[in-house]
Amino acid sequence: DELLGKPVDILVPEPSRTQHAGHRAGYVSKPRARQMGSGLDLSARRKDGSLVPVEIGLSPLATEEGLLTIASLVDITKRKQAEERIRALNEELERQNMELALSSAELEARQAELEVVNAELEAQQAELERAMEELATEKDRVEAFYRFADRLASEIQLEPFAQLALDELCDLAQAEIGTLYALGDEDRGVYTLA
Repeated sequence: DELLGKPVDILVPEPSRTQHAGHRAGYVSKPRARQMGSGLDLSARRKDGSLVPVEIGLSPLATEEGLLTIASLVDITKRKQAEERIRALNEELERQNMELALSSAELEARQAELEVVNAELEAQQAELERAMEELATEKDRVEAFYRFADRLASEIQLEPFAQLALDELCDLAQAEIGTLYALGDEDRGVYTLA
């Protein structure tokens, strides 16, 4: 009852009200069923003056009194809220994807660093194994010399002075063998004295 006899423009928000009369005249000159403001965000004014997002459909109706226009207004507040929620969720998802991409890049960089450290450790291990082989060879040579000197001392009769020098040489060889055993086993935490 409140709207009877009043211009439809009172439902149009203030900023668009002045343009609405021209749009209305354009529609009357070429009436057809269509959606009003296609692609635009339209609002209608409530009785309390607040705005509500709407979709408006227009349809011409020929009557005995002349051409009338039927306008249907649909409140799309819930749809707009859902669209806003979807937009916010998409932004959050995009932010999280960027964080994951950064985390992934950081993990790849860390993995590359670990691969370099692993390669260095493998090189050190190979070097240590070569040194152990050299140490084993040296130990074998000293043991062979010790056996030779010991056999020589048992087979020949030496002057006391020469015997004393040979005994000291054997003791030195024996000490060297013990040192080599200790050095060879040190990396494994084993100490052996021969």
